Amino acid sequence: MAMSMFEWIGEAINPGPVGDVEGRPPQVVRHRVWSFVLGLIGWTLLGVWIFFLWRWTGIQQWKWFAGGLIGTFLYLLVGYFIMPRPDYSNLGWFGGVIDHPFRYSDDLNRSLVFLRIVLLPGRIWAMALVNPFLLRHLQERAARAAERAEARQQADAQLEADLERFLERPDRS
Repeated sequence: MAMSMFEWIGEAINPGPVGDVEGRPPQVVRHRVWSFVLGLIGWTLLGVWIFFLWRWTGIQQWKWFAGGLIGTFLYLLVGYFIMPRPDYSNLGWFGGVIDHPFRYSDDLNRSLVFLRIVLLPGRIWAMALVNPFLLRHLQERAARAAERAEARQQADAQLEADLERFLERPDRS
C-alpha cells in the first residue's frame, strides 16, 4: 500500500513516458514464394491444432471443442490487429529488472511488453494465414488499376485526336 502511494505521488511530480497500443494489421509480405511458404506453414499448423484440439476434447465434449476453436480464432484476431508498443526507456531500474519505486508508468510499460510477448505468436500465425490471400488481392487490385490507367490513357488520346480534328475543320466559324 505504501509503495503504491509513493508511485502515485512520484508519478504526479515526474511522470514517465508510456507506450501505446496500435490497432492496425501488419504489412503484407510481397514476396510470392515467402507468402506461399508462410501460408502453407500457417494452414498446416492450424490443421494440426484443430486435430489435437479435437483429440484432446473428444467428440462427446463438442462444447469444449467449439470453445477452443472460438478461443483460437479470437487469439489470432487480437494478435493480428493489436500491436502493443511499450516505451522501452521507462521499464524501471536496470532495464526493468527492478521496479521504479516512484513511478507506476514503468509498470504499464512492463505490462505492454508482456502483452506484446503473449500476442506475438498469434500475430505471426495470423499473418501466415492471411498473407497469401492479401497478396493475391493486392496483385489483382494492381492489375485492375493498370487496366484502368491504360483505358484512361487511351480515352485521353482519343479525346485529343477528336479535339484536333474539330479544330482543323474549315467549316467552323
